[in-house]
Amino acid sequence: MEDEPRTDEPYFLTVPETARLLRINRGRAYEMANDGTLPGVVRLGRTIRVDRNRLIDGLGEDQKSSPVPDQKRRRS
Repeated sequence: MEDEPRTDEPYFLTVPETARLLRINRGRAYEMANDGTLPGVVRLGRTIRVDRNRLIDGLGEDQKSSPVPDQKRRRS
């Protein structure tokens, strides 16, 4: 099935693993997890994990709902 991860991919990622996947720094990933802007965050006491499928789905939904910024034209 498409919705199931490959056997070598974990369902839940650590914040540093998530940061590497998104190619952002670890500190920014923790900020996003704490302020609620990182999709798929699951808290187990003080432990933070990120549900891989919810992360990917949430980022896809964010792209659909975000307006495309106006790009300034370059002057010739």
